[in-house]
Amino acid sequence: HCCIHEQGWNPFYAHLLGHLCSLDKRHQFTLRLCFWDAFKEMPAWTATATGKSKVANVAQLLSHVWATSALSLSLLKPIEIEQMGDGGHLCLKLCFRAVLLQCGEHTLAKLVDKISGADTEMAELRAGLKWFFYKHMKAEKIKERCGFGGGQDLPSGKINKVSTDKKVLLPQRIQSFVGLLNKCAA
Repeated sequence: HCCIHEQGWNPFYAHLLGHLCSLDKRHQFTLRLCFWDAFKEMPAWTATATGKSKVANVAQLLSHVWATSALSLSLLKPIEIEQMGDGGHLCLKLCFRAVLLQCGEHTLAKLVDKISGADTEMAELRAGLKWFFYKHMKAEKIKERCGFGGGQDLPSGKINKVSTDKKVLLPQRIQSFVGLLNKCAA
C-alpha cells in the first residue's frame, strides 16, 4: 500500500517484501492478494499522472518479486489478462520490460518453468501471456519508440531512455520468453 503512494520508486519495499516472503509462505499469499487488489483498481489510475506513477511503482515491485522468485508468474492465474484494461496492460508492459532486461536467460526459464504445468489453469495463463506478448510487447514497437511510448505513457522521468544495447536485447528476450512459453505447450 505504501509503495504505490510514493512519488518515485523506492526499492526498500521490494527488498522488504522479498525478505518477508522468504520467511513465511503466508506473506506470499498476502502479497498476491495485494497485487490482485491493485490490478482491480488500475483502470481508474491511468486517468492521472499520479495514477500512472502508482502503476509504475506496482510494476517495479512486481518485476522485483518475479526476478527474485519471491512470487511466481502464477500470480496472474486468476486474472484474465485480455480483460485487464489499459492500466493493467501498462503495468505488465513496464513489469515485463524490467524483468526481461534485468534477468538472465536462466531466471526467465525458471519463471516459465513454474507455470509449465499441464492443468487447464496453467495452460490458460500461458495462452494469456502469449496473447499479451504478441499484442503489447512487439519487438518492432520497442525499436521504433525507444521504450513503451518513449515515456509518453508515464509522467516525465518515469521511464529512462533505453540504451542501444537494451534496444537490441529486449526484442531478443521477448522472442526467447515467448519461445519458452511455446515449449511448455508442446
